[in-house]
Amino acid sequence: MSTLLAGTLLLTATGLFSQVVGFVYRMFLSRLIGAETMGLYQLVMPAYSMLMSVTAVGLTVAVSTLSARYHALGDSGTVRQILRRALGGFLLLAVPLGIAVAALSDPISVYLLGDARTRLGVVLLVPCVLLTGVENLHKHCFYGIGRVRPPAAVETAEQLIRAAAVLGLLAALLPRSAEETVGIIVLGMVLCEVFSACALTLLFQRHWRQFPPEPARDQVGRRRLFAIALPVGATSLLGTVLGCANSVLIPAKLVEGGMELSEAMSEFGVLCGMTLPLLGLPTGFIGALCLVMVPDLSRRTAKGDNRAAAGFLDRVMSATSLLMAPAMALLTVIGPSVGRAMFNDPRVGELMLPLAVGTLLGCFQSDEIPGKIQHGSAWWFNDTKSGMEDQMRSLANLGLLGNFVGMLTDSRSFLSYARHDYFRRILCNLMGSWVENGEYPNHKASLKKIVEGISYRNAARYFGV
Repeated sequence: MSTLLAGTLLLTATGLFSQVVGFVYRMFLSRLIGAETMGLYQLVMPAYSMLMSVTAVGLTVAVSTLSARYHALGDSGTVRQILRRALGGFLLLAVPLGIAVAALSDPISVYLLGDARTRLGVVLLVPCVLLTGVENLHKHCFYGIGRVRPPAAVETAEQLIRAAAVLGLLAALLPRSAEETVGIIVLGMVLCEVFSACALTLLFQRHWRQFPPEPARDQVGRRRLFAIALPVGATSLLGTVLGCANSVLIPAKLVEGGMELSEAMSEFGVLCGMTLPLLGLPTGFIGALCLVMVPDLSRRTAKGDNRAAAGFLDRVMSATSLLMAPAMALLTVIGPSVGRAMFNDPRVGELMLPLAVGTLLGCFQSDEIPGKIQHGSAWWFNDTKSGMEDQMRSLANLGLLGNFVGMLTDSRSFLSYARHDYFRRILCNLMGSWVENGEYPNHKASLKKIVEGISYRNAARYFGV
């Protein structure tokens, strides 16, 4: 447990430093390129995440899990074999896919991302993904064998190099268009990934030279690697696809609502390039904890200590959920002011409160019942038409409106129960407006099921009536 705590603290410190560097970098970048170009850059990043999900995310978890298991058994030869085969599997996936993405960059940028100005950034993502995959596989092998310091040091240096490379290239090359600007930003990412991939490869080789060569005691084939990698990668890909859909649909719907394309892209840049990164600032410990938790669980299960592993996982989840509450509360209070000061844009803090509340609610969900924790009904001073509509829009944006338990009353007067009819009329009018605007399918059976659920069935199921 002390090793886990030490590793978590080190990675948390590294993550917080990286986030500080990243925020300074984003602050200068947003002021240098503007919100619209920042939105274009954020439009490219889901494509990067999708490529990583298909090629590397699952394999990194497999490497971390299996290397931790065999390291706990003292089998260093198999640990090296795992990394070699994971690298081979990654390249077999990434190289053909990268060639296809580069060849189809025009239709990807126009038809999938919805803006032709992202084409150069999409092309330059290919070498970035190849280098990042090599870096991450080495990094997670280090995590698996309990060596946290080398990847932490490289991660810290990478953030500094990235900021210097991107800002330096922008200042030196003076791009004349938004497409060139996005391409230069991605090129700066490629340069910092060259450093990280080379540094971690050399550090890994140096680490193993300290030990005599040892043959692998077990044969871990690619089939076993992909047995872990495929479900993890598929889950990550699903989340990435939904994120890509959001990235494409948000600007498109804003344009349909009457905004100019440049204005819509500016709003998207404020949300995804400024507000959401600020939202993640107090939660740097979660990523660090996850990185060291998976190898620790693998070591425990490799030794047959399943009960201790389950108890450890329960404590980690409880501690994480409890730490999120003060973190989100603090961010709600100071986040808007910090965001405006850093990014010099008054729109940064507008969505901080609902996003923080939605993030916090996600920490306490379970499979006991759908929508176990959700936004409460509009009440007291919000118990009005506009208040109810705002509450349901917020819930639909951050959760699943179909699981909403509906209106409530604590009044002892039967006359107050008319509010439920008032609420149902507002609900139907709101959903009807979404259908008329093309934001929800005109499918009467689905609409009926949602309205009936919110009006009665969800509450009856939730409270066991």
